[in-house]
Amino acid sequence: MFRATIGTTAVFIYATPEQPKEILNGAGADCYYKATQDVDSGDTKLEAGKTVQITDSKWFVSVSSTELVVRDLTAGSFEDASVVDDFTVGDDLAVGGDATVTGAANIGGDLNHDGTKVGFFGTAPAAQPDLKPAAEVTAKELGEALVTLGLIK
Repeated sequence: MFRATIGTTAVFIYATPEQPKEILNGAGADCYYKATQDVDSGDTKLEAGKTVQITDSKWFVSVSSTELVVRDLTAGSFEDASVVDDFTVGDDLAVGGDATVTGAANIGGDLNHDGTKVGFFGTAPAAQPDLKPAAEVTAKELGEALVTLGLIK
């Protein structure tokens, strides 16, 4: 399940007959949906407080801000989702492939990175520098490690 606050920019929600979704227009204004991105207030209406089940992907838009709650009816995961405006996850979100954030990413809890590489400020991801034993690390080695990770220039 995830929540998406939508407005006048269309939001895409992926669904198939094997992965149907239930959409709740939980708070705010009426919204409208259809299968193409040029959705507007002349398309199928989903009133505030009402739900709809979809078995094929749809674009949703509202004339003002509203919050959609999207529930996967198969309790699986969704393969593709594109959110143009703000996106809030109320529960856990698992992404099997790449996730790209083009705006700001605000993390309100712990960041647990289990990968083998990391890069900051546009620096290519690099493996964790091996500076052991830590008590013997020179300032130069520490600086080089921070530059490698992109934390300083």
